[in-house]
Amino acid sequence: MVLQAEMTVLLQLTTGHPIPPWVGAARVSNSTWKWNTGSSVSSTFWAKGEPSIYGDCATLRSGSVPGMSSCPCYNQQPALCKLKPKLCNDGDFGGASVRFGTINSPGFPNQYYNNLDCYYQLRSPTTTYITITFDPVKIENYFDYVEIFDGGNKTKLIGQMDTYMPSKNTFESTTNNMLVYFHTDSMITDVGWSAQWSAKVKSSPIVQNGTSGEMSSPNYPNNYGPFLEQMYFINSDGNSSIFAMFDAFRTESNYDYLEIYDGGDIQSKLLANFSGANLATNTVQTTGNRMTMRFITDGSLQFFGWHMIWNNV
Repeated sequence: MVLQAEMTVLLQLTTGHPIPPWVGAARVSNSTWKWNTGSSVSSTFWAKGEPSIYGDCATLRSGSVPGMSSCPCYNQQPALCKLKPKLCNDGDFGGASVRFGTINSPGFPNQYYNNLDCYYQLRSPTTTYITITFDPVKIENYFDYVEIFDGGNKTKLIGQMDTYMPSKNTFESTTNNMLVYFHTDSMITDVGWSAQWSAKVKSSPIVQNGTSGEMSSPNYPNNYGPFLEQMYFINSDGNSSIFAMFDAFRTESNYDYLEIYDGGDIQSKLLANFSGANLATNTVQTTGNRMTMRFITDGSLQFFGWHMIWNNV
């Protein structure tokens, strides 16, 4: 497919030429046109009213909506061809000591090309797993797509992205390897996608049962570490609810945060998302006898974190 910028250059080359340059397409029957590669010419490539019955070769025609038009075939005729460069910007990303990075579709934020099969291999330190978030994603729906695999090959699919699947744009691996695959077909292109990935430290969840207890960020009252995702689970006795009060809280605002859920997992209702130094409230209460918390940090700034006291009520 010819991109708009390329179309402008081609029209400049063809306008006013005594013999219209051939663009590699020819008529093979009354209604069928094919490229010199053997593939069929899409009807969307033609200018308005084309192809006409006059001529069995194709050139370019300018106008309000430029496109291809039919022309006579000549024994000696200039031709325009396009050499396909290495279009994929794929390869190996990360490494044994790399904890974050960015990958993009080829040319982002400019349009990517057709007929791509690009592979992005992500690798982080051995004691970590990888999370990746895509934003934005603007590709041809259904026919151009991004697939995310857990591990270094295409064995375990954990997600697929296209323009009309915005409800989930973050994915996690179970190991320190992730494969991202980008496929495009031969038709429509767009600006593509960008993705931020980071390595999270594997850590065992912290579980407390009973009627009361205390919880805190890792290493409190000293600074917590970078790239954490620490889970906390509280199961109080009986059918009572859980009341939690924070007597200390300091994290990097917006980037290091504590999520608190009303139930036994992160699919439960979100009660609070605390970050920074000034909390709107320092207390949280569940409706049942379970509470789940998730503490997430990035790699830039670390502070002393937080401390919480809980009891059933």
